[in-house]
Amino acid sequence: MKDEKKLHFSTSEEREFRSLCDEFDRLQKQCQNDLTPLLPGHVTDDTLQELLFEELTDSTIDRGTDAGILGDDMQRLLRFATAVGLVTKSSSNDLHELSHQLEACLITITSVMRRVFWKNGLTPPQPQDVSGLKRRLDELTRTFLNFLGEINKENTDSGKLKESSVDDVRNYVIVRTLGGVLLPFKRDLGHLMAG
Repeated sequence: MKDEKKLHFSTSEEREFRSLCDEFDRLQKQCQNDLTPLLPGHVTDDTLQELLFEELTDSTIDRGTDAGILGDDMQRLLRFATAVGLVTKSSSNDLHELSHQLEACLITITSVMRRVFWKNGLTPPQPQDVSGLKRRLDELTRTFLNFLGEINKENTDSGKLKESSVDDVRNYVIVRTLGGVLLPFKRDLGHLMAG
């Protein structure tokens, strides 16, 4: 087995990562801007700072080696790709296409990561089971909205939160949280490529 302490990136892989990070940044910001007007009632970005989707951001792999850092980032981006897929499924028209492009960008980034693993003689981490992700994110969103007192005429059907309100808030938090992942990811890539 190769030394996992140092990964080697080709010049073309470095260029590809930089280009994909630029696309990731552009698509994420555009998605977040398009999702903001869909937030219900008095729900704002400031209000939503307390709604955290740790299922998407937590580290799941030991980051003590270059392979661990790249593997952890890869797992995180794959979870986000699944979550952005939820945005795509519950959106219409322009936002549907935009979130689909963002999801595809995340999948492309993880494909390049996988290639780096193989080229370095290492096996990439296995994809995680994310089958319950939608249910869990929806539960967290509902609980948060109920805590905020969002059950009002505008956001309810017969006293229950409208699914569209849950979807809109969940989608916004997914995309906003994804934006917070980009800078640490770029830092990780810079560290890995500098070696």
